[in-house]
Amino acid sequence: MKAMKLLLMVIVLSFLVLSLTSDPVLAANSRARVLENAGKTFTGTEDPAYQAYDQALRDYVAKRISKRYGVTVNPGGYSGFDLLDIEAFLKCKKTNEPLDLYLQKFQKK
Repeated sequence: MKAMKLLLMVIVLSFLVLSLTSDPVLAANSRARVLENAGKTFTGTEDPAYQAYDQALRDYVAKRISKRYGVTVNPGGYSGFDLLDIEAFLKCKKTNEPLDLYLQKFQKK
């Protein structure tokens, strides 16, 4: 009986360790960079704090799009909110819809 409990504890602990370490450290860092701006207000788009937030958001969402959908997006070519919109499109997109025409709508001039 003790052996069964010990085996169960080892399985549970190994599952927890594997699940916690499977998420890349970079994704956790970029997620933290985005979340550190939660609740802040910005004076405008020229505010350095807003620019840091937008850069962190662009990096995080671009990595998430690449990981989930296999589409490489240049984070410098889109705003953070445009990337969120692109991600929503990819989530709802039909297989026969072209992606390039949609991405061109958001490309920075």
